[in-house]
Amino acid sequence: MAIIVKHKKNNEVYVLVGASYSHFKDSRPGFLGGSLVPHKEEGVSQMAAIANENGEIFCCPINDIKVLMINGENIKNLIVDFKSLHSDLLEE
Repeated sequence: MAIIVKHKKNNEVYVLVGASYSHFKDSRPGFLGGSLVPHKEEGVSQMAAIANENGEIFCCPINDIKVLMINGENIKNLIVDFKSLHSDLLEE
């Protein structure tokens, strides 16, 4: 199953190899207060691994890519077809 993506910033086309989501939290002694007033840092990392036509793998933020095709099917057509065939699943 191949997922073809376009990088929004350079308009190059890649294959999506994988995606990850991670949360991190770090603490180290502060400059003035030492361990009593530690410097804290936390955040979220959402990255995608993409490969070019030479098989070289790159990492980029997931917000920098856009899915174009899955298994040779245009993503828009896949969603439109799904909605028309499975509208009962979309109702709540």
